[in-house]
Amino acid sequence: NMARSLIVIDQYNIDWLDRARSVDDGDEWHLLVLRVSELVFMRRFGGQLAQLGNWRTITLAPHALEAHRLVGEFVLSYINELPDQDLAGETLAQGLGKHWWFLPITEKSPFRPPLVSQLYQLSIFHLVLKQSSYDEIWLAASDALLSEAISSAEGLPSLVNAADRPYTVANPFVRYWLHAARAFGGWLIERAMLWMRGWRFDSVLGGLAVLTFFPYWWTQPFSQNAVERFFAVPPDDDADSFYLAWLTHPQEVWRRWRAAAITLRLKRIVPLQSFVGLGDALRIMVMPKTLSFQWRYETRLRRWLKARFLHFDVSNLISEEVSRSLSSSELVFCQLFEAAFSNFSRRVRTRAILYRVEFQPWESAVLLGVGGRAAVAGFYHPPFRLNHLPLRFASGELAAHIRGERGERDRPIPKAMLATGDVAAGHLTDHGYPRGRIAICGPQRHGALIDYLRWRVEY
Repeated sequence: NMARSLIVIDQYNIDWLDRARSVDDGDEWHLLVLRVSELVFMRRFGGQLAQLGNWRTITLAPHALEAHRLVGEFVLSYINELPDQDLAGETLAQGLGKHWWFLPITEKSPFRPPLVSQLYQLSIFHLVLKQSSYDEIWLAASDALLSEAISSAEGLPSLVNAADRPYTVANPFVRYWLHAARAFGGWLIERAMLWMRGWRFDSVLGGLAVLTFFPYWWTQPFSQNAVERFFAVPPDDDADSFYLAWLTHPQEVWRRWRAAAITLRLKRIVPLQSFVGLGDALRIMVMPKTLSFQWRYETRLRRWLKARFLHFDVSNLISEEVSRSLSSSELVFCQLFEAAFSNFSRRVRTRAILYRVEFQPWESAVLLGVGGRAAVAGFYHPPFRLNHLPLRFASGELAAHIRGERGERDRPIPKAMLATGDVAAGHLTDHGYPRGRIAICGPQRHGALIDYLRWRVEY
């Protein structure tokens, strides 16, 4: 009888092809292409795959909506509960306190850490098996943890390991020190640059402080036409207001310092690195409390972390994600950010600090650093909350944080929000943010739209 086999692929590689041809007896082969482009895969290998005879690729689009629902429900619920999970008598919340919110895993992003992407791949695999039956499943995925999770499911047909991938895990302590050294080196370069180029802090600055990243969030940052992508208007309209900027791309800023200095002066940009002292930077590099907890997690606690998604054991997927977060550059950067805002809010009296809200880890660092010494308002602009996990929360989660029900576990949330219209405001109130703390403002980049409509050429 003709057999039907499913080949799970997540890379541009067909090293498994010769092995498949050797057992091909007119069998039916279905290719499940995950993580990489099916179109590019077919363009590269379509001619060679013809050697299999009876084969086809599985279209993912019909499964996308249900996969999104399954992953969303699991991630929102599990990440909310994860810091309180008992790991042999200790929890992540106890070990990290509010710095739990500095970890990339808390963002739930499908773009940066691999966890959400891996869960999407598992859900697609699950839905494909619900739709069709197979005699064999060939695992040709490069992600060993993903293959391990697939293999953990009960009731699967015969599994064939068709990938040549020695399983290696980067040492988390080496990874942490590399990130810490890079962050410290970047801060040192920027502080030295500001000192050598004669930048001086203007202690009379006040009014509204608008947070930005320079030159990352700017168009034409090294010209007199420099414009901030999110907040182009307030500092120009209010003589007492200014931009509070974390300098990015230090090599580029150093190389083009003369032009950068003109932009800093014209746009009233205050570099945040100038508020991080040498003692702060050295303390953050060492981080005795965090490193002590990281050691306990890697040597004892991570093996106790448990998680099931659908019928897969994803404990190792998530424990590895926590490990990556504990040794990530984000954790180091957020503590530098926290120190900068702590020192800034002690030295400068501002009317308010305004920053864009996307619920990323560095936003928690802003609020923890300020510590109530200044008013902080968030600018909530995303229009796509239902399709973007970082902007969604478990039932009652955001409201509980706002009410302060979880003590050290409470996520820092700004006490006031600007929202770009009723739809954005509705996203916040649906999760329990008080409507009385939200002010409706105009659309993002409204001025640029008006200029476009005014000067566009009609054809």
